[in-house]
Amino acid sequence: MIFKPKQVNQTLKTELTNDQNHRLENKKDFNPATFNIIKNETRMKYVSIGFWIIIFIMSLVGIAYNALIHLNTDSIGVGLYFLFAVPTFISLFYLVKNIVKVLQWKKVKQKYQNNFTQEDVSSSPIFAELYRYLVLKRLRFTWFIIFFFTYFGLFNLLVLFLKDQVIEVGNVISSSQDRLGFNIHFIIDFSKIFNKWFKNTNLLLIINLSIMCSTLAFYLFTLFFDKKRANDIIDNFGSNQTAVQLQNVVEERRVQENKTWIKTYFIIFALTILFPFVLFIYLIYRGIIRRKK
Repeated sequence: MIFKPKQVNQTLKTELTNDQNHRLENKKDFNPATFNIIKNETRMKYVSIGFWIIIFIMSLVGIAYNALIHLNTDSIGVGLYFLFAVPTFISLFYLVKNIVKVLQWKKVKQKYQNNFTQEDVSSSPIFAELYRYLVLKRLRFTWFIIFFFTYFGLFNLLVLFLKDQVIEVGNVISSSQDRLGFNIHFIIDFSKIFNKWFKNTNLLLIINLSIMCSTLAFYLFTLFFDKKRANDIIDNFGSNQTAVQLQNVVEERRVQENKTWIKTYFIIFALTILFPFVLFIYLIYRGIIRRKK
């Protein structure tokens, strides 16, 4: 029997052609919504990588600058080293984290392009992890905004209320009365103090108001944008049981964490704002704290 290699080559070519056609069919069946999610998430991770690289480089430049300015001095600038070290480690952490995420999304994209079925989306942990992250991120960001506006807003209200005030604490007593017990008396001129701290108090209030408005606008944009991302992921899952289970598990986690945030907020608010405010009102009522006439 004569061996015919052409038939083997022809069979091999046929198998390769069938395999290529199979992959092309799979790519045609590749859900555009899934592809858009992968593409958009990868792009956002690249943007995050660029942002954290800038922060990392600026922090290193700050550390190097601090070392140079203290090179021939007795002081080593420990405070500045600490100030620049914090963003250095934070930026390095998020830089590595985003690089890992980019590699994961590329791996997922390659996997689905080679052999895609709609069930693969439900079974992939990266989509479920992203959905859970987005839901909890909205909750945590909301509570950050609540804390921020509570304390930053109160700070600005206090500055606005006190910037022209002169407060007298305690009472002036004679030297003979002073021998009978302990006495406290001092005057606080907030106008002088704020001018020393902030130079221009009115300008500070305007800048802080702009910061609050910008923060609120950024929060609203992020809130709606992340909600759309989460909805796209759920829509991509379809109406299967996995999507329903994922939503239920994440919602249960969100409710439990929200209760913890509520308790934490009221405890911190009571200790740092409510109790000092009640004490302040009591001291005013007793005449210990009053406006200087």
